[in-house]
Amino acid sequence: MVRFVHEQFLAMCERFPDHPFVGTPPNPERAYLPEGRTYTYEAAAKRIDALEQIYRDAGFGHGHRLALQIENHPDFYLHRMALHRIGTCLVPLNQDYAVPELQHVFHLTEPEVVVLVDRHRPRIEEALAGTPHAS
Repeated sequence: MVRFVHEQFLAMCERFPDHPFVGTPPNPERAYLPEGRTYTYEAAAKRIDALEQIYRDAGFGHGHRLALQIENHPDFYLHRMALHRIGTCLVPLNQDYAVPELQHVFHLTEPEVVVLVDRHRPRIEEALAGTPHAS
């Protein structure tokens, strides 16, 4: 039986609510979550529901495009699932992209919003400033 990604995820939540879904191990040298974090299926489902509502309240839905640059943070997968459920296209941005690479991605995808880690803001803003459609 073919299922949508979110349908398969919900089936796994029912079967394994307390099992790990996604996480990152502790690493004191990492800029984010140095203590690490693991989401169970149940905790991830709750966070995905909350993110979905935030995106819906912001007017996102089918046909919209949102760029996401949050490094290798485990929340990436939660944002991805929330956006998938509402039909918004996710444009993942590699944290190591140089400004010209970001400009190329922005030119091709024309995202309406960029969700990012604040320390990458200057590079993202520089790339957007050189992209014709950005406002």
